Amino acid sequence: MPRKRLQEEKPEESRRTGRKAKHEGSASTQAAAEEEAKPADWRSLLYFFHGTVQTNMSSGETHWQGTWVASSDGLPSPAEFDESPNKFDLVSTSFLARDEVALEDACPFGRSGDFKGRFSLDDDGSGIHREVSDIEHRVVFKACPGGCSLVGARGLAPFGQFVSLGRLTCPSRNVPAQLTLARQYIGMDDPRVQLSAWAALLRAEARLTKGRRDAWETPWSQMSLIGADLTVREAQRKCCQTLVRPRLPRAAHGLPHARGRLPMHACIGPPP
Repeated sequence: MPRKRLQEEKPEESRRTGRKAKHEGSASTQAAAEEEAKPADWRSLLYFFHGTVQTNMSSGETHWQGTWVASSDGLPSPAEFDESPNKFDLVSTSFLARDEVALEDACPFGRSGDFKGRFSLDDDGSGIHREVSDIEHRVVFKACPGGCSLVGARGLAPFGQFVSLGRLTCPSRNVPAQLTLARQYIGMDDPRVQLSAWAALLRAEARLTKGRRDAWETPWSQMSLIGADLTVREAQRKCCQTLVRPRLPRAAHGLPHARGRLPMHACIGPPP
């Protein structure tokens, strides 16, 4: 009789085991789905600023206007830029006044300047956009194959430092010059904090020169590689050597998340 009871209990035990395995499988599937649904770390994303560049020859102002889109898988499509509610309007007086050449015109020598202005941001998902201004934004340009310019940038926003890579295309008959910059925010533990805008551009150029010709169309692909041979300790040491007392622009005071950030001129690399 005991043996019979054991035989009768086995199917029930098997059913329980099956339900348990099914539950565990369902739980693992749900966990995987939740993990996939988690938003990407905001510092791992690239923020593509894309728009037209036009110079007002009478005022000497260079205007860069367009929209920006956050992406984890490369350059957004033209439709995504057109539909984006995130707009920006940046202005510079650095280029025409010093070089007597509009930024959108072909130029054989390297150029650098500062952009100022605002971009809109919905940072809490409410659908309400607020205006944000960078504290510093240094942008440099260097001619590259294909009749365009390789572009690098370093800057400081209210929520941290950033490094950018991109390209400027010259205007054609019916299309104005287009400037696309992929921005990535970096922390003080990122080796790229020691790079100036020129250092970031030249490191990207060195890698692109060794690759295929069409790689020049996507310079942001080098974003994570331009600091690959640098260590965090070396980055912090070199930054400290270039500045005895870190100071922030007046606009940064009172922002807890901006305290302790080094201004861009403190980073090593060719002079801006």
